[in-house]
Amino acid sequence: MFQRLLRSRRRCLDLVKRLALLVADASKRLTTGSGFSDQDHDLFRACPGSSCGAEAKPTWKSTTFEAPTPPSLARHEEARAIPLLACRILPAARILSIYGHVYGPNLDALHGNSSDTDSRQAAMLSALLPKLAPTRSAGQADAPGHSLVLIQERLWWDNYFHWTLDYLTQIVWAERHLRSLGSAGLEALTVYYISKETTRRYQQESLDLLAWTGLKAQRVESKERLLNLRLTNLLIVQDRYAIQTMDPSCHNNQLHPEIINNWSRLVTSSPQVKAPRSRQRIYISRKLTTSRRVLNEAAVIETLALHNIQPVCLEGMSVAEQVALFQSAELVISPHGAGLTNLIYADQPAVLELFCSGHRIGAEYFQITMIRGGRYYFHQLEPANASNDMIVPIDLLQHYLEALLPS
Repeated sequence: MFQRLLRSRRRCLDLVKRLALLVADASKRLTTGSGFSDQDHDLFRACPGSSCGAEAKPTWKSTTFEAPTPPSLARHEEARAIPLLACRILPAARILSIYGHVYGPNLDALHGNSSDTDSRQAAMLSALLPKLAPTRSAGQADAPGHSLVLIQERLWWDNYFHWTLDYLTQIVWAERHLRSLGSAGLEALTVYYISKETTRRYQQESLDLLAWTGLKAQRVESKERLLNLRLTNLLIVQDRYAIQTMDPSCHNNQLHPEIINNWSRLVTSSPQVKAPRSRQRIYISRKLTTSRRVLNEAAVIETLALHNIQPVCLEGMSVAEQVALFQSAELVISPHGAGLTNLIYADQPAVLELFCSGHRIGAEYFQITMIRGGRYYFHQLEPANASNDMIVPIDLLQHYLEALLPS
């Protein structure tokens, strides 16, 4: 009996999916949202530590590839004009599907591009099959206040770097906007988020660190990409990938100094983060990962120990423990990886980031280091295998230590 019902349900779902595709192709409502107007993009003079143009103008890139050439300090142009992020409030809205596109009560597109087949189909199914889509109505969910949904089209919440930089930092701008309207801060905000079993721990832990602010967090379930959230006073916060600017040297992948510094303040103020010990020098090991590992790590750690630089593995640490560790870090050496996201919580760190030429060189940790008032070096090594593991020449490491450590 149960098997027959299950097969019947699957056949019904297949038929509905075909119907949804036909309806969606003809629909003009579920195509492209309005986004932000030109008036939303005020320019301001960034405080020292802004990093606009870091990739567009490759002046920050080191040209040091072999020892014993002198290590090159990443250069940084301050006080460049970068735009404020735009923010607006929708009195009534629906989030249909895990792609996070926002619709009005009558299914008119309000924000986000849902013109691709996957998101359009998921949105239509979520609207047509509300009993299958996890649903939360405004009347059930929301106390008086505002809502923020940490869901985006790129589905990157299962990566610690993107979860922190692209999702959590929206909370900072939401608070800023609410206070500009004379509203209470985070105590007036409810945050909704999706997680998977493998990522739920750091997502929940990072939001728990903000409990002292009065922020409320609500995990929502999603089945087969379907979602149906009805929310009131929904905050739409522009993210760093949507930045537009008249400055041609600026790129869309920049980090906003005010957001980074305020996020650091919010998290490090949490009672769950223990006061940092004396300043520490740390080396981030990737031995528990599957890529970008240092194959001669034993020799590297032996050399670093001579300078009181301690190896750490972040995989077994809670978010609060990682925050406290980086809050006390005066020097950080690490292969490129998501663990360096925690540089947000460091104060004037000296940083050496090790890239592999088989993997892209990104400017994000350079930007964070500059915003936090630190010094940044990097070096690009040849891959030792298909996993982009690397071998760090000890004489090269010694050369960088001379630049990183106080004389």
